[in-house]
Amino acid sequence: MQRALAHGIDSALVVMVIAFAGALIGVEDAASMLLFMLVFVVALGYRIFGDSYLGGHAIGKRIVGIRVQDARYRRPCTHLQSAIRNCILFIPFMPLVELIFLCIDGQERWGDRLARTYVMRDHALKAPVHVPDRPLRLEGLEETLRHKAKPAGQPEEAV
Repeated sequence: MQRALAHGIDSALVVMVIAFAGALIGVEDAASMLLFMLVFVVALGYRIFGDSYLGGHAIGKRIVGIRVQDARYRRPCTHLQSAIRNCILFIPFMPLVELIFLCIDGQERWGDRLARTYVMRDHALKAPVHVPDRPLRLEGLEETLRHKAKPAGQPEEAV
């Protein structure tokens, strides 16, 4: 779920930047068309290489609290790994196949397997706190702690 949310945030960010640039710049002349194409290339570059340039965290992954790691060296993914794992999503119908694969396996998508990366949480989940059902009774605790255990086979002293 976290991965899908991060992917959605990153994709929405790219679409918003491209749409905002198109509305702001327009495409009346060659210079504005060139500027729009530059924004388009930068936005797609972010989508492809965002994980590697931002230390394993594209903006969506940073918000959700996950990151992409190299499987062998346990470091943030490289530029090549980021390109491999994200460019596979530009193949027609591949995002759907990746989603199905992720739902079945639950850990890796094909892009991760090809790039030899994995996605992990930034911080481990906190263990649930167990609250006792009733208050603890500590009346005999002090006496129990002072009592010394006798070795087996020795008779107890009479009090």
